[in-house]
Amino acid sequence: MKLDKPIGRKYGHLDWISLPPSTLVGDTEKFVLVGYSGDFLTQNKGYEDLTAGESNTAGVHLGCSILRQKDNLLYHNCDTNHGASGGAIIANLDGKYYVVALHSGSGKVNGLLLNRAVEMSRIEAVLREIRQ
Repeated sequence: MKLDKPIGRKYGHLDWISLPPSTLVGDTEKFVLVGYSGDFLTQNKGYEDLTAGESNTAGVHLGCSILRQKDNLLYHNCDTNHGASGGAIIANLDGKYYVVALHSGSGKVNGLLLNRAVEMSRIEAVLREIRQ
């Protein structure tokens, strides 16, 4: 998708940053996940004044953690549900907010169901390939 007008000047934007997993992993409760889960604020839940409709209102989990890195994926405990894939995991670094990973679904690690995310360095690598 390509926008016909820049929206960053009007609405703002978040930069992304690639950080080594060792700086992200730990039960720190310092991350935020923003996504569009299909279960958030539907017309049927009594929040009609706060919603744009099912799957059209962003949900936010403040204070979640990236717990581990395995097989080139990050595993986190941010609240998610169906539809949140692609949601940004955001960190505040020295007073500025950055996207540090993108939620990509759930999977089992050592028998535990954990949410997983893709590191920004992997996304940057794909973007470099596309541009060549």
